[in-house]
Amino acid sequence: MLPEALDIAEVKSEMTEHPAEAPFVIESAKNSDGMLSLHSLPDELYAKRENFTISPEALESAIQASAFFVSGETFPELIGMGAADVYQPLAQNFYVYTQKENRQNSRDVTCHMTFTDGNGSILAECRDVRFRYGHEKDTVQTDDELIRLLRQLETNDIDQKAVLKQLMGEE
Repeated sequence: MLPEALDIAEVKSEMTEHPAEAPFVIESAKNSDGMLSLHSLPDELYAKRENFTISPEALESAIQASAFFVSGETFPELIGMGAADVYQPLAQNFYVYTQKENRQNSRDVTCHMTFTDGNGSILAECRDVRFRYGHEKDTVQTDDELIRLLRQLETNDIDQKAVLKQLMGEE
């Protein structure tokens, strides 16, 4: 179980700066075990988040930054997410602390993403986020599909695992 807050300065002190190729990332640092990235949503996107606790743009930014970290330079395919817990809505500026968990096989990498505010208060977690190298096809979902699925997830209208499978294009 994670503490209620993450000491951002301490985590950052054990890392070196490393630019992450992802939208809305304004700084990032990493070491061999983890990456800390600071994300900032533009005013117009933050204002249009439509009561989402995590907007689609914020989640996409976090996933892309995490994919870049776990893969090095090549973007792997997101193939699944074990669980997502949202404790508080994300702020306009937020940190994502990505930790590699293990390599399940030569093509899969698993990580844990922790979302915090500027003070390190933990706002959300995504566990068992799985990426795969060497994917053969891209999963394409429209923004409307993503928004519908995120709304169902937030309102607990359907099973979280079913929504996450749909978000990952597995159903």
